[in-house]
Amino acid sequence: AAFWQQIGTAFRDHGDHLLFAGTNEVHVQGDYGPPAPENAEVQNGFNQTFVTTVRATGGRNRNRWLVVQGYNTDIDHSLKWNLTLPEDSARNRLMMELHYYTPYNFTLNEQSPVWQWGRGASSPAATDGWGNEDFVEDRFRKVQEAFGARGIPVILGEYGAYTKPSRPAGRRYVLRWVRSITEAASRSGMIPMYWDTGTERGIIHRTTGQVQDPELLRALVDSDLRGRGLARVGRSSP
Repeated sequence: AAFWQQIGTAFRDHGDHLLFAGTNEVHVQGDYGPPAPENAEVQNGFNQTFVTTVRATGGRNRNRWLVVQGYNTDIDHSLKWNLTLPEDSARNRLMMELHYYTPYNFTLNEQSPVWQWGRGASSPAATDGWGNEDFVEDRFRKVQEAFGARGIPVILGEYGAYTKPSRPAGRRYVLRWVRSITEAASRSGMIPMYWDTGTERGIIHRTTGQVQDPELLRALVDSDLRGRGLARVGRSSP
């Protein structure tokens, strides 16, 4: 409450392009499994404190869009524990945030031998054996039914897969994963926000602003537009 009272007060006169997100991947350290009921209650309590505190700072915060999170921003945990949003003095001004890095051994775990993904994988031994396109569609459909169909916007606030330095041939599967997740998220009504590392391996270098990976950037843009049923118009499309 002290954090958000100070943040809310400092930014309460900023316009509606500013969003506040209450927490980030709250979980018991080292435990990525389903939460105990008391742990889920803590996350719900954080969400409520965040909303109540920001609204009380006044100004534009009385009606600003606020972003709350499911437990560890995990889809399955959120569908079980976070279907009820915090009480809010503003009407229909809350968004839900989820993250997606599935399957972990392919997307993030550089020590894993898994470097292929999807229906186009050529070696079963190089895949995780789950989490492919059908799995993505099923999970995102459940998100849409649980939140989108009730008029609750959903931000896919982080997602990403990264080519393992030891497996440069995995680049094609990373691009396939990125296109599939982005298009499925957009088709399900979510706002996809790719987690760019901002380093020499990132899409855009955060110090120089240079686009370092135009192929991946274009894959994100085109997949988002396809998911929304929009055609890309020229090279200047956003």
